[in-house]
Amino acid sequence: MKTTLLLLVSILLINYTNARETLLSDHVKSLSNELEANYAVKKTIQVALLDFRTSDNRITAFNTYLQNAFQSNYKGSVAFRLIDQNNINRLLSNSNWDLDQSNDFTTYASLREDIFSTLGVGADAFIYGQINDNDETITITAYLIPQGVKPSRTHATITFPSSEETDRLLGKPVKRRPKPRPQRDTVVVVRDRIVEREVRLVDTVVIEREVERPVVVREKIAEPSDNVINIHGYRFELNSIERLHDGSLTCKMIITRTQRDMELNIYRTGWRGSTKLFDSSGAEYNPESITIANKSEKGSYIGHRFIENVPTPVTFRVQDVDPEIALISLFEIVLGDASADAFNIQFRNIRIE
Repeated sequence: MKTTLLLLVSILLINYTNARETLLSDHVKSLSNELEANYAVKKTIQVALLDFRTSDNRITAFNTYLQNAFQSNYKGSVAFRLIDQNNINRLLSNSNWDLDQSNDFTTYASLREDIFSTLGVGADAFIYGQINDNDETITITAYLIPQGVKPSRTHATITFPSSEETDRLLGKPVKRRPKPRPQRDTVVVVRDRIVEREVRLVDTVVIEREVERPVVVREKIAEPSDNVINIHGYRFELNSIERLHDGSLTCKMIITRTQRDMELNIYRTGWRGSTKLFDSSGAEYNPESITIANKSEKGSYIGHRFIENVPTPVTFRVQDVDPEIALISLFEIVLGDASADAFNIQFRNIRIE
């Protein structure tokens, strides 16, 4: 007697992974933690928390939100002990401190004297911040100035997507944004087939069994473009890295100032840091020259005034790159302007054309 049984089972399992949306408080927590980590202290210091103003020097509800968040985040800190915020704000209202005065360190000396004479507390350091509204993103830079001395200034910067909450805190019209779609995993068990055949051979039973393993299929989720970076009121768009006939590379990009006109420096080499490229073998290169619009520079840096909403071409020329290399693993550019200390941007895994 011969019996054949064929069982075909198909199961479709769809699993939605609802990742927790990053909250504004999480971003501010990261910023305060980074600022504390960047300042190597050996003992607890008394800190006066000043204003967080917008890039055009306004105080908004965002200032109160950030002051409250920093006060909360530094409770129990072994590094910083923040002076009572209500008292500091009363002193600030009677002073002339704002972003225009943030580099005038006689102002900090005056504030320190006022704090000591009024509160009986010595301020060992000051924290203040600048909020840049880049429309689709928000950049907040927090500065810590020990004893009000500029050379010791420490800073931390964070950039994150703008939201309806940040619109309200900045006092601007609230733009409705679509809720982020959860990541969707599709697991498909294509077939689980069992073939059983019973063969009677001298009282011996042989069972043949065939099983196909599950196959996992993940839906493609649209990823954001990684050749555009928005930070500090600038839009950096890397267009291409091309190999020329002489073997050199040209890295072409467009820089657009999204806020009021600003002078921006691009550092080729120097104490602030160096612009570098790393190829897929780990070899490191510095650009031989940097060209912005109609001017070129082979010195340590090149400066240019970027006009609001005017796309400006920038080219980096790199010599002596191995002709066998087809990929730049990391392109790191060092920049700085009057509104921020030197900062870096990075592009990764760019194919050479």
